[in-house]
Amino acid sequence: MTKNPRGGYVLPLMAILLLSGCHYAWTESNIDATEKKGDLVIAALESYYSTHNEYPRTLKKLVPKYLSEIPSPAIGGLDWKYETYWKGQSFILKVEGSNQRGRVLSYNSRHKGWPYDDGSF
Repeated sequence: MTKNPRGGYVLPLMAILLLSGCHYAWTESNIDATEKKGDLVIAALESYYSTHNEYPRTLKKLVPKYLSEIPSPAIGGLDWKYETYWKGQSFILKVEGSNQRGRVLSYNSRHKGWPYDDGSF
C-alpha cells in the first residue's frame, strides 16, 4: 500500500482497476444476475406499454412510476442499450461487452428470451 500524505493508506490504482473489472466479468452468475435485472426492466416496459400502447423512447421514462431506478447490468459496459422499433411496438434491450470479443446479451420483445452471443465464430 502507498501512504497518503494526509494520513492513512490508499490502494495503488492498478489494484483498484483489477478489482473493479473482476466484478463485471462475463461469468455465468453475472449473466444470470443481468438477466434478472433485465427482467425487472422488461416488466416495467410491459406495464408502460399496457398504459400507453407503445414502449417508451428511453428507459428514463420508466422512472419513477414503473421503477424507482433503472438497475445496472452486472456485465459488459454496465449500461443497457435500448431501442424501440416498429413505431414503438417492439424493443430490444441489450448489454454489449467492452472489448470482450463481441459478447452480447439481448432481449427482443418480439422473440422473448435472452439469447447470449459469446462472440465466438
